[in-house]
Amino acid sequence: MNVMSNTSACILTHHLTHQFGKDAPVVNQVNLEVPVGSIYGFLGPNGAGKTTTMRLLLGLLKKQQGTIQILGKPLDAHRVSIMQSVGTMIESPSVYAHLSARENLRILQHIYTCKPERIEAVLQITGIADTGTKPAGKFSLGMKQRLGIAMALLNEPQLLILDEPTNGLDPNGMIEVRELLHKLHQESGITIFVSSHLLSEIEKLATHTGIIHRGSMRFQGSMQALRQAQEKKAVTSILADNMVRAKEILNDMHILSETENNYITISGQAPENIIRLNKRLVEGGVGIMEITTRKHDLENIFMNLIQNEYANH
Repeated sequence: MNVMSNTSACILTHHLTHQFGKDAPVVNQVNLEVPVGSIYGFLGPNGAGKTTTMRLLLGLLKKQQGTIQILGKPLDAHRVSIMQSVGTMIESPSVYAHLSARENLRILQHIYTCKPERIEAVLQITGIADTGTKPAGKFSLGMKQRLGIAMALLNEPQLLILDEPTNGLDPNGMIEVRELLHKLHQESGITIFVSSHLLSEIEKLATHTGIIHRGSMRFQGSMQALRQAQEKKAVTSILADNMVRAKEILNDMHILSETENNYITISGQAPENIIRLNKRLVEGGVGIMEITTRKHDLENIFMNLIQNEYANH
């Protein structure tokens, strides 16, 4: 099936591949599908291929293999028009350290030929309107990130591409940037493609995620689908006064079970199934001494994904 046929996606790539010299591919057969209006968290360890992928999406690296479609258009044929509707911040914001936030934005405003009042709008949106004549070189790292986002928003983009926008920030700065992106998404409906190596940040921010490791996609889908993996990997342990009878009831219910350290263990049962099972055991004359469910948290699921324990999605 040709994944490029999905017109509801803001970004689509098909078998996107890139390598430097004779080394192994840094990006290997990557099929991205970023829904319109989503916050898509591009997640992976440092060196996984995130920044290289983003540079390919923006045409900053020459594509070697595969196809890229952004905002419904092939990047090869429409890069200039596409980039007019895309705001970007790759790695550190590129600012003139001796100029104020407004002066930095004024330079870009002339390049983009957008209305001067847009400068004040993005300063207000990003919360740096009161920085006055303070040189950007004296901004805190969090303020510099905000200025970078303001610069990316200046041309009123439909798509915002941000590479590790919370990297290096203290916890308060990370919260501020995350809240800013949530606000942007809620108020404008802009599609945000944001990379990070921090699962905790993507979990709190994104509606969808793609997990990449060693250049290959390990998962792609909604955050809800990723969380459902917790239930699938949940393990319930049962300690009863009649383990033989308990096993018989489980078999009658067609529930596979194992015995481990004097406990009966079952996997992948939703909470409502555990309630029904508990009732059946009690009705069957089994006394329940202990019943507990241990879910895999998202961190464990993420580690399993990058260690190849899940199939590609």
